[in-house]
Amino acid sequence: MKLSFLSLFLACAVLFAAGSGNVSSWQSFGGFDGEAPVFTVLESDQTHMLINVSLPGFRLSHRPAQGQIWSVLELPGCYPQGDPGLPALPSVTRLFAMPMEAEAIVTVESVTSTVYNDVQVFPRQRDEIDMDHPEFPFAIREDY
Repeated sequence: MKLSFLSLFLACAVLFAAGSGNVSSWQSFGGFDGEAPVFTVLESDQTHMLINVSLPGFRLSHRPAQGQIWSVLELPGCYPQGDPGLPALPSVTRLFAMPMEAEAIVTVESVTSTVYNDVQVFPRQRDEIDMDHPEFPFAIREDY
């Protein structure tokens, strides 16, 4: 009995010392954990297209860097885009076909929003390359 308790204690101590990694939580907007954004074409003809974009939620985790704790936001199947140093917010993208000579005009008809306070979004960093290189410096824009 003492040996199994000692083994369990040592296993727990090793796991605790190693850390639990980046623990994240699903912030639901009514969707299930890990559910990807949903695009629904409501109307479509030669002159217009009406699309509904539904975000079921996102994953929120925290990451230490440069002496502070940053918030990391992730959407399943979506990746941050943009310049290094700006907030690394995931982009929801899709391709749609449209007639030749047509002009794309995007109009947002309605938005439901939620405000999260005290969130410092981790800045997008330079993409890694598949070769040896000096470590890239931490990127953050002064206006961010």
